[in-house]
Amino acid sequence: MSTRYARRSALLSSQSLHRSTPFICTALGLTTLALGVEASANTVALEWDPVNDPRVAFYEVHWGTQSGQYQSSQQTTATSATVEQLTVGETYYFAAKACDETGTTCSDFSEELSTTVDHAAPVADFTVSTTSGVAPLTVTFDDSSDGEIQSYQWDFGDGNTSTAGTAVHRFESAGTYSVSLTVTGPGGTSTQTKSGLITITDSTSDSTTGGNDSSSDGGDSDTNDDSLVSQTDFPLEAGEVAVNHDWKRVQFEQAFTDPVVVATSVSYNGVQPVTVRIDGVDQTGFSIRLQEWNYLDGWHATENVGYLVVERGSHQLPNGAWLEADEIPVGSGNTSQTGSFLAPFSTTPIVLSTVATYNDASAVTTRVRNIDPTSFRLMLQSEENNEMDHGSEMVAYVALEGFCGELNGLQIVARKTSDNITHTPTEFWFSDQCAATAETFTAPPTLLAEMQTTDGWNTANIRWRNKDVNSVQVWVQEEQSKDEETWHASEVVGYLAIGE
Repeated sequence: MSTRYARRSALLSSQSLHRSTPFICTALGLTTLALGVEASANTVALEWDPVNDPRVAFYEVHWGTQSGQYQSSQQTTATSATVEQLTVGETYYFAAKACDETGTTCSDFSEELSTTVDHAAPVADFTVSTTSGVAPLTVTFDDSSDGEIQSYQWDFGDGNTSTAGTAVHRFESAGTYSVSLTVTGPGGTSTQTKSGLITITDSTSDSTTGGNDSSSDGGDSDTNDDSLVSQTDFPLEAGEVAVNHDWKRVQFEQAFTDPVVVATSVSYNGVQPVTVRIDGVDQTGFSIRLQEWNYLDGWHATENVGYLVVERGSHQLPNGAWLEADEIPVGSGNTSQTGSFLAPFSTTPIVLSTVATYNDASAVTTRVRNIDPTSFRLMLQSEENNEMDHGSEMVAYVALEGFCGELNGLQIVARKTSDNITHTPTEFWFSDQCAATAETFTAPPTLLAEMQTTDGWNTANIRWRNKDVNSVQVWVQEEQSKDEETWHASEVVGYLAIGE
């Protein structure tokens, strides 16, 4: 959608028009009858009075960013021209002249006209992850506005607001809610209101899934909360995908309503530091790729990456342990923020997290710390030599208490290592502290692993190798954009091994 600003100026005074043999008519006036800027292509439209001389075959319009110095030109047989692909905020100078068919005889330039290209007015719009459900319902709102946007203001219709580009909001009560988004940019302000967009009904059973609002109060949790699921057969899917630097689509094998996807640690076929990016999560699948850090060439060998898909919400496992899956928006920069758990964890859970959007194309990873039964700290971490903050992203996470046993026909080991994982490969055994499930994997399991501490602040993530049915070697790999050293302080690593 485009926006046009009209401006009219007086006809410029004429000059004598001659070169070689003079034109009989010596008047060419250039004026701006309409000045327009379009969001899709920055454009200036010009018109001028015709030169009434039979020798005039075409006109030349010249323009540039300095008065009297024109770097560009175009020809037209009309008395108007549209100049495209101009830079917003730049001042341009225009002049025209009339020429004969050969182009060797032309008038002098008209008087010069200058104008500054205006910013396009933004046009607000947004999409939602769902429009109906049972209370409490978590909905993700994604900005899809046109134009240059500097700020966002969401109104969810229930007294709550947000200023995030991608907003996640939890509706607590039944009702019908109108949602509006107001965007502001250098070209102005625009508001999109969608009346009656969200319809929420009362909870009728304890199988309602919940969500997470990063600004909510952790507080005390009640196991009878309607947002919690006490069941042993909830949608869960795990796998290991071979992927390189190109995007690859992974299709789910079972049905999900509101899936949360995490994919963390990477194998070690290529030695360059690398991170995992996920995008396009929907009810059918997700897209995944490996991304080398910005200082590298971007190409990476094919690696194996484990992924986990869980229905959004809080779920109780057969042994009474709890699992929570959700997404939270994380702001730019290396500043951490708090995420609050809804599940009534009785022990400190393992947290596995992944950047689940691709709002900013620069490489990024997640780091977690200060995990306890009610909350955790989470931040985006860019390469050390990056002078620009990474843009805001949605981060998916799965938090689960220690578990060893069978779930939905799969053998699962969820544990933490000691505080001994450094830059040196270290082996741990899946059966440690899980005697009942020792050696139950019949094939190397899918592995997800992530640091649970931030004892070393350099940008890093987990790599693994030599995975078999009993054990795996893992270590912390730092990126080297700022310096060559890769020494890393010891960290606690949480891991999830899933197999048959």
